[in-house]
Amino acid sequence: MTQSTKSHPWIPITLLLADALLFGITDPHKVPSFMLIVAFLLFVASLYYFIRALIRGASWYVVKPAYPRRLASVLTVVVGLLIALQSIGELTGRDILVLLPLVILGYLYVSYGRKQRLSNQ
Repeated sequence: MTQSTKSHPWIPITLLLADALLFGITDPHKVPSFMLIVAFLLFVASLYYFIRALIRGASWYVVKPAYPRRLASVLTVVVGLLIALQSIGELTGRDILVLLPLVILGYLYVSYGRKQRLSNQ
């Protein structure tokens, strides 16, 4: 089965409209707690598409990464985790010093494993 490389411009546009609507008309101090989780998930989804657009734009000027979607996913998880830790007051410098090398090693490990599987087929 082949994957389509065609992007859908309506997804980021819909996310931007939902962001504007949710973050523009709600007060975080007055909404139920589940809405904070919904807002965080919406923010992370928007962040993913923003990072993908940055990677796509940067690939015109810099070396294109081998797996741009995977890189966007990893960067989104890292930024989302850092924002979640910051929002609950648990983010310290040690967390960043531990998290970033682990993420880099994990990304390299997953990318290397993917290349090995593709070359063995």
